[in-house]
Amino acid sequence: DADTKNKKWDLLHKEAFRGLENGLNTSEAFLLKNGLDLSEVHRRWQSDPHVVMAFVKRNGRNLKHADPTLKGYKPIVLAAVKQDWHAVWDMDHFLRADKDVMLEASKQDSFALKYARGGLLADREFVLEAMKHTWDGEAFAYADRALKIDKDFVLQ
Repeated sequence: DADTKNKKWDLLHKEAFRGLENGLNTSEAFLLKNGLDLSEVHRRWQSDPHVVMAFVKRNGRNLKHADPTLKGYKPIVLAAVKQDWHAVWDMDHFLRADKDVMLEASKQDSFALKYARGGLLADREFVLEAMKHTWDGEAFAYADRALKIDKDFVLQ
């Protein structure tokens, strides 16, 4: 029944909050044990960088439920895309021009490069580095046209 379910969630949230007060390690263990995701916790936790970091390390797509200010916080975004490249959909768009973030995302799937901005795909070193992480050179497909027709680049 709905009333019992609500009481259960209240109890879980209180227990998790006690874990947060006592240290993040306790909280991480609680969250993993109980299978909560960031959409199921109070907004206050969605804006706490330590809590959000714990959630995105577990599932990068939890970035979707983070406070908007944290979607542009590079350490959290890096952890999210490292866990699941799809987090590029939820991060602040200015980070799509960040080499570190986009390289990390492309390590899982070169399709992430489709979302790169800020001239990254015209950056010779960036594209070469991204190509190192794809098994069949898929990253080349996303390179800027100028690189694709550059004989020296193609021969590298």
